Amino acid sequence: MRNIFIINPKAGRGLAPKLIEEINSMKNTHNIEIYTTKNVLDAKYYTEKVCRESTEKLRIYACGGDGTLNEVVNGAYGYHNVEIGCIPMGSGNDFIRNFGEANIFRDIKSQLDGESIDCDLIKYTSDKNNGYFVNMCNIGFDSNVVEATAYMKRIPFVHGSFAYMLGIISTLIKKKGANLSIVTDRTNDVYEGKLLMATVANGMYCGGGIKGVPRALVDDGLIDLSIIKTCSRMRFIKLFSSYKKGVHLELDEAKDLIIYRKEKHISIKSEKSDLTVCFDGELEKIREIEFDIIKNAMKFIIPK
Repeated sequence: MRNIFIINPKAGRGLAPKLIEEINSMKNTHNIEIYTTKNVLDAKYYTEKVCRESTEKLRIYACGGDGTLNEVVNGAYGYHNVEIGCIPMGSGNDFIRNFGEANIFRDIKSQLDGESIDCDLIKYTSDKNNGYFVNMCNIGFDSNVVEATAYMKRIPFVHGSFAYMLGIISTLIKKKGANLSIVTDRTNDVYEGKLLMATVANGMYCGGGIKGVPRALVDDGLIDLSIIKTCSRMRFIKLFSSYKKGVHLELDEAKDLIIYRKEKHISIKSEKSDLTVCFDGELEKIREIEFDIIKNAMKFIIPK
């Protein structure tokens, strides 16, 4: 079995050389290959090439953040001889939080000894692009925060969850949202109008550990849809602590603000202009988009 580590050298604030050294130390006992990405989408195209050309069983480890994992997943989709792992080196690392602490995922021997489980993927089809994501798609406030966070990371010594919190503050000041029509397979009219944010999710976490979609399961064959209606800045600030911990769905004072559903198909359309949407931390501009769940679409390695 080939174990291929695809490393994003820009992730992890300089951790790549140390990681490569640790991976190389395992070459005496395992069939290991290392590939370092050179640009955006390189991880996707290299994964697709390796899967297409190989007939033997593959394990491909995405070494980076959620964006690197997203690229590997998109490159591997449709090939049945591949299992996917993740060595977290990004600022968020949110998908692996569905399975436990990040430290075990950073242990190379535990990864190589691990076993895979079946996980779902969400397929998206938009007027601009199509593909798959493993964790979640954020629309409205959340995607605006990702945009602002990317800007904050340019500031020296600002990174990780601190950059994300600054992004939240910046977005709150601007008070952005989205004007959308959202329809699901179970109803003909879930929501229409302005909202603060909408989340289409396979996993629970975003923003480096914010448990915004607490009922999501990566293997239940369902998409979790969370809609938060517009509200005052002060009300949102008061609710944010509960939102971060994932207990906001249980609050009586928040029930008029939140719509939460489990679906298999969702359609979203912007009424006026292109939306900024965020797939696993990566931003795109779209006007219309549809989501479908794909049950057991990926074999994901859980470290031992």
